[in-house]
Amino acid sequence: MKVDSGAARADISVDAIGANTAELIRRARRELVERDHVEVVYVEVPLANAASPHLIEELEVDGFGFLGIAPHFAEEGDLLRMAYLVEPVDRSAIHLLEDVAGELVDYVLSEQSRVRAKLL
Repeated sequence: MKVDSGAARADISVDAIGANTAELIRRARRELVERDHVEVVYVEVPLANAASPHLIEELEVDGFGFLGIAPHFAEEGDLLRMAYLVEPVDRSAIHLLEDVAGELVDYVLSEQSRVRAKLL
């Protein structure tokens, strides 16, 4: 886990997935938001791990939404990146050069809205 207090963000990298991984991330997110006042918590989950789909579903219940796939140039393979946003992102503040990038942004923001709606 890395915290960048200047940017109000934290990054959690999952190396191994066990029975309590979701709970550990849940606790870390709560402490990061309450104690460190981060505004976004990123989690990277290894796609090659057979337990990843279950962990991803658990994280969605806690408000983490899909952000993208990150290539990871190691034997473990690619990573699924998720984000927990304390406040929703204002789409109008995002300016892009290409329409296809806008489609991706819209998809990610719709996923963030979907998981946030489950929290209410």
